[in-house]
Amino acid sequence: MCRRYYREKEKKLKELIALEKVKDNPKLEVLVSKLEEIYNRNKLSRGIVFGRTRAATAALKSFIGDQEQLCKFVQVDRLVGKGKEEDGFMNDGQQQRVLKNFRKGLQNGGINLLVATDVAQEGLDIPDCNFIFRYEFVSNEIGSVQARGRARAYAAICYLIVESNSINEKREKQNQKREEDMKKAMKQLREADEGELTEQIKQRQLVLLNEYKEAQKKKERRRNMHGVEGIRVLCKECNHFVCDATYLLKKGTHYICTDPEFFNRIRETRYRKPQVYRDTDNIGLICCGNDSCNKQFGPLVLYKKGVQMTACALSCRSLIFDMNSPYGLIQFPKWAKCSFPIREEQY
Repeated sequence: MCRRYYREKEKKLKELIALEKVKDNPKLEVLVSKLEEIYNRNKLSRGIVFGRTRAATAALKSFIGDQEQLCKFVQVDRLVGKGKEEDGFMNDGQQQRVLKNFRKGLQNGGINLLVATDVAQEGLDIPDCNFIFRYEFVSNEIGSVQARGRARAYAAICYLIVESNSINEKREKQNQKREEDMKKAMKQLREADEGELTEQIKQRQLVLLNEYKEAQKKKERRRNMHGVEGIRVLCKECNHFVCDATYLLKKGTHYICTDPEFFNRIRETRYRKPQVYRDTDNIGLICCGNDSCNKQFGPLVLYKKGVQMTACALSCRSLIFDMNSPYGLIQFPKWAKCSFPIREEQY
């Protein structure tokens, strides 16, 4: 639906883009100005511009490549995570080709500027850079440190381009505070007496272990407040019968219904193009079987791990439970809060 809406608006969007100038966006103006300044100062400069999304990196790459004042200095390419190309991802060969060109540098026929998502923050063999930009890209304090860690060349510098007083600016200030706290904590650890520190760690481990055990006991007590026999699963909106709770099964992180009659009580819509993941494929959507109710129960999933089957990954928030007791109808905010036992598939 989102893609169809985009295609309908794509022509108008392209017309508006053609009218846009750099000065219409102060952040882009700053980016171009800083890049020009860096490359004027050192023609051998090499760096990364981090963008928050795949779409952002594609737009930034196109924008930078169109700037006449940068053409004589900059050869830019894009690096994102692995996945389907039609979804904006790259395959392994494409990633390696981009990285190889980046290692070469401009003077050897390669590139000297990479526009990347957070895939370039860690784990990939990327040469030392002498500048980093994070364009509207703020994650957590670890991500901030990792991004700066790519600027390992002598006298390297890092920039963050965000709107003043924006949420991203506030988040970055929080990250800076957390980073300072981490440094203080690490300094205290280095200076602490080893024997005393070991004893403190043991005591803390005991506290955490006891808290975990108590939480597990509490969870077990909650899960066994009611017997599963006699509990009926209903649509939250219209109370349409879905299945008996005895047919519920935890499969991985999903909860499904194994009742052979389940698909006679619901309506399904199949996707023209499945959403493919490693262990599952989302192939459709399940709704309440009551013709006057359109409550969605969750995605129709093809499970490829464990027992292979097609089932609905039920949303607990879409259901209500007839407890067959004085409690009457109860809604649980999530499956983990259910007060009756649910079977679990063992892989």
